[in-house]
Amino acid sequence: MTDWRTMVVFENESGLPEDRFVNTWYFRDAGGYSREEAAVQIVQKIGGFYNGGSTPLSSFFSGKIARTANSAQVRVYNLQETEPRQPGIEEWTLGPGGSGADMPNEVAVALSFFSGRNLPRQRGRIYLGPLKAIVAGNRVGDMDVGQNLLGAVPLALDILQSVGQAMTWCVRSDVTGQMLPVTNVWCDDAFDTQRRRGKKPTTRREWVYPIVG
Repeated sequence: MTDWRTMVVFENESGLPEDRFVNTWYFRDAGGYSREEAAVQIVQKIGGFYNGGSTPLSSFFSGKIARTANSAQVRVYNLQETEPRQPGIEEWTLGPGGSGADMPNEVAVALSFFSGRNLPRQRGRIYLGPLKAIVAGNRVGDMDVGQNLLGAVPLALDILQSVGQAMTWCVRSDVTGQMLPVTNVWCDDAFDTQRRRGKKPTTRREWVYPIVG
């Protein structure tokens, strides 16, 4: 068996490396794949998760993510190899986004998961986003994550499970290095914040107080 750390990379429309949107996944295979073969297998799962189904998750994602051909990547690293590890890289294309305004890059929905028991060493998460404003629903006194996105998540998870079956989605403990298959997944109806995805300010407006004239 081989354990793979997988970086799923979406390019920002700015094209700047520091503006990329990155999530870390873990997979285990029993097929003895090379880095390049593993990347192909994992792209089947990742591409299906984001792009598949009648209402794909990609349709809720911000237009700030580049949609040009092969602008998305998976980068897989064999955790059995000693560092520095050479990645296997496979390019792919995120599906088209929906209509409407984009939310700030740092607004996300946390997809949380665990293996067997909901314990810190058996738990992980990825962040869906950045997002379109169409994902927001109305809550008394606030906004929440709408049922349109929450309803699409289990369909995406079903595709993730059914394609590329040589690869098993796992949780990895940073403490023990143990890889365990994911058994339970959930999304809360509250938005999460990924501050590192936000753009730094480019200008500053200042005033002398009190304002005169």
